[in-house]
Amino acid sequence: MRRFVPRAILSAALVISAAACAAGTATSGGSAGGAGGRYQVMIPNPTTQGGVSQGDAERVANLLRRQVSEMVTHTAVDAGVIRNAMRQYEVESLNNTTARQLAQQIGAQNVLYVEMAPGGSGLQAEGQF
Repeated sequence: MRRFVPRAILSAALVISAAACAAGTATSGGSAGGAGGRYQVMIPNPTTQGGVSQGDAERVANLLRRQVSEMVTHTAVDAGVIRNAMRQYEVESLNNTTARQLAQQIGAQNVLYVEMAPGGSGLQAEGQF
């Protein structure tokens, strides 16, 4: 049984915090009215490699969504909205490109795409904002 390592979440959180601060001034346009003027960030469940469980991936995505939603300038798109859009546009799985295309369809200005793999004594996460 793999041990869930909070360092993967901490690393991803630092990446998104730095990127969100930089993107706050670089992203054009506002966000949808439902976000209260905040930029929407789509965070799909991470792509897993090397036997990483979907449960760990969902846990990382949920923690990242919660952290982004606590930001003053950004909010995370709800996981249910992402699942509904995937069904509507008949997308079975997301990669970096399809995640960006789906984000555009649902009106999210930013995407945090994460890949998880075993690394060291736990999990390794690599994110692209």
